[in-house]
Amino acid sequence: MLTMLINKEPEWTFQHGQLNNLERSTDKIAIAYIRAKCPNVVTLRDWGATVRTSSYTMKYLILISALAYVAYSQVPGPCESPKQWEGRVFTTDRSKNFTQIGKVSYDETQRRERVIEEVEFGSDRDYFDSLFLHNVGKAYILNLKTRKCNVTNLTEPFIPRGVPREAEFAGSATIGAAGVPGEFMVVENFRGTFRSSGSKFFGVSTVPDCFPIEFGYYSEKTGFVQQTIFDANIGISDPNVFIPPKECL
Repeated sequence: MLTMLINKEPEWTFQHGQLNNLERSTDKIAIAYIRAKCPNVVTLRDWGATVRTSSYTMKYLILISALAYVAYSQVPGPCESPKQWEGRVFTTDRSKNFTQIGKVSYDETQRRERVIEEVEFGSDRDYFDSLFLHNVGKAYILNLKTRKCNVTNLTEPFIPRGVPREAEFAGSATIGAAGVPGEFMVVENFRGTFRSSGSKFFGVSTVPDCFPIEFGYYSEKTGFVQQTIFDANIGISDPNVFIPPKECL
């Protein structure tokens, strides 16, 4: 906090040659502004020295402090993704030689999702209808070839496919040819750590609707998993999609 003593007449106690006395200040914005606007500068009361400057200079200092506060308060936070949507998701986990492509029905509000998917483990390929109900702690995994269903308890926390609450804004970018109509898209990047599991995550979402198009996370248990979302629509078209298959009942 800069503390100034204002005289009735403009008066400078310190000359330009003593400007280096300010270098210890933690208020770099104020110092840069003073350097540009006030050649015959000042030091800080916090260091045990008294500053004499004009009321004109004081007004400038108040102005730059206000501008710095406004700039800080406008740092973007994470956007809010749609809570319900359907689309296709491509998932890969290279550490396990695993890939998956499937149609997803996603409901973040109730912490549930259904995925009809083709899965590859190395050279093996299979097809599943998987229902994950984190709201009741159950998973129903139906093999579409054998029609056998496996019902298990869910112990892992629900991982949002949108922008998580813990996310931090990590910058904007342009995908495609910037400035060419119809050939580019502006996106926002985010990153963070899940409080529930400690897993690291990152992602990419559209602007301005915050629809997720890329998401990845890492934990010691799962390794690094990366997902790409495409052909998506907001909302759930079939209200019965979260009912377990009859083979699982």
